[in-house]
Amino acid sequence: MLDTIGEQHIGRAIGFTSMSLSVGLFAGPIVGGFLYDLAGYFAVFVPAFVLVVLEFVLRMLLITPSLKTDIKRNLTEEEGRLLMTDAAGTPTTVSPRKPALLYLLCMPRFIIAMTGMFMLNSFMTALEAVLPVYLPQVFPYRSTEIAIVFLSNTLPMICSPLGGAVVDRMGPFWPAVLGFTLITPSMMLLSLVREPEMIMSVLLRLFLFLFGCGVSLAMPAMMTEITLAKDDMEDEHPGIFGDGGTSSQAYGLSNAAFAAGTLVGPLYAGYIRESASWSAMVISLGAFSALMVIFVVAFTPLKGRVLHGSRVPDSTRQ
Repeated sequence: MLDTIGEQHIGRAIGFTSMSLSVGLFAGPIVGGFLYDLAGYFAVFVPAFVLVVLEFVLRMLLITPSLKTDIKRNLTEEEGRLLMTDAAGTPTTVSPRKPALLYLLCMPRFIIAMTGMFMLNSFMTALEAVLPVYLPQVFPYRSTEIAIVFLSNTLPMICSPLGGAVVDRMGPFWPAVLGFTLITPSMMLLSLVREPEMIMSVLLRLFLFLFGCGVSLAMPAMMTEITLAKDDMEDEHPGIFGDGGTSSQAYGLSNAAFAAGTLVGPLYAGYIRESASWSAMVISLGAFSALMVIFVVAFTPLKGRVLHGSRVPDSTRQ
């Protein structure tokens, strides 16, 4: 995607990717709930098979852009031992044989972006797993009503491209901070939803809406930060990742973190819900989001940003 779009609009493009991931995750319960009530169990699987076939056709039609190797990566074998300068200005040599994966995993900024991806998907899959079970215990909801509830947090996620545009303009720091700050109280306040009252039904939808707004801001920010963290290391130490770069490995790690959230979110939420309570589950998830705010403030550069196709160098927070 970076090769196709370029840095100028990478945040907005990632916003569309984030929208697809988030909306796809929550559209399942919505579509499934309606189809189950209308046509029964087996009808729920029809859209899934149709989408698998459609995805295969689109993948076959995908045209991969030709990659132009950056000059800074065209190193000869003799130049393999990179000449770099440390903070004190002393030249040092670094062996190019060290796997690029280790450089990425030793970068706190990259680790925090991966952790953010993991947390966001854990939150989403936790709600997807527990809400359909919890809501019928509180409200007289059937599958269709539960599907309508999921619209509350799915609709704001459609605005993820707007969040990506904000990332293009301001950089990942503020959208990430604002996103996780919105998620924290919205998750914690879900603990209030325990009685089958109209006000509780309204508050449920309000808190889920705020949660969706937070995800639509934080997800593009974290995905963009993965790209910027990798690129900034390459700018600081040209050729550190070898001839081919490390874009695929960076996004592979981010996908692994996202997939880990898919696994951990339902397991954690289900266990806490059964062993403790609904309130304990959502409050603990909100606490994790608050922890992410601290991590983002501590490790994500405030001044590094994407502006009109060029990045302003990171500077010290003021």
